Amino acid sequence: MNKSSRHHYIPEFFIKGFADRDSKLFVFDLKEKRFKVKKFSPKQIFFEWNRNTFEINNEETDFLETSIYKWIDNRFSKFFEEIRDSDELMKINLWQLMHLQLFVAHIFWRIPRTDGEMQRIFEYKSPKELGFTIKNIDTQENASKEFYDEIMKEGAFIEAYRSVFPVLEHIQDDPIQDIDNWYIYGAPKERGFHICGDNPVITVDDRSMRVLQNELIFPLTKNHIIIRLKKNTQKPQLSPELIVKINLVIFLQSNRYVCGSRKDFIDALNSLAGEYKKEEQLEKLKKEIFNEIR
Repeated sequence: MNKSSRHHYIPEFFIKGFADRDSKLFVFDLKEKRFKVKKFSPKQIFFEWNRNTFEINNEETDFLETSIYKWIDNRFSKFFEEIRDSDELMKINLWQLMHLQLFVAHIFWRIPRTDGEMQRIFEYKSPKELGFTIKNIDTQENASKEFYDEIMKEGAFIEAYRSVFPVLEHIQDDPIQDIDNWYIYGAPKERGFHICGDNPVITVDDRSMRVLQNELIFPLTKNHIIIRLKKNTQKPQLSPELIVKINLVIFLQSNRYVCGSRKDFIDALNSLAGEYKKEEQLEKLKKEIFNEIR
């Protein structure tokens, strides 16, 4: 069978929510400081060639991409179609919000920003602490220490665990208890201009890797945005100025690319970005945003 090679770390169905009516996007290269010559389709951005291809027993496999991530994306995409097609965000139930929470965590752990983090976790945590055991399928005996030591260094196993880690985090963080701390916003289609970047989750504390325990802001589509605060407060009001600041943070914290349906808006963000060249200036801007919405 032909193996896949174009492996998206931001799913195509999610990128589509930021596209124009022609289903394409303006793409700004942050390193080159310029727009790509032509508009791109979701298929053409936020991917790496063979990112999820591994060699096991001297044979290449893309199981992580074609089995695990494909299943995850199919599960979330149906709900996102409903969001994307609504002028304003529908009132969602607990089951739907749990899907959103899980998706935020999946994106956080799937992007290049967290590459290497799971490797570091495997270095200082035991299999028991990570929540798994390995047993002989016939005898049900635990695997030997030597086998555990070997598998804990295997890249394919670590990355597979990384793909399911958000589920474990979600369970531990008791999402039902936290439901009143999540706020959903929607805007009419003609007014949507949120951008998408390769680091799309804004957290108040970048040092914490427990994204669902963090206060966060996450654009869902060009028209929709989700905010999670630690305390249950009256639903914050989002002013136009605050929306611009949120998108500016997405622009500043992205590593290589940002994209969206409005070229003029991305160009304006690029001009504003010159005032926030240092990391401490970005942190100050993020604190301003969270202080305003609390």
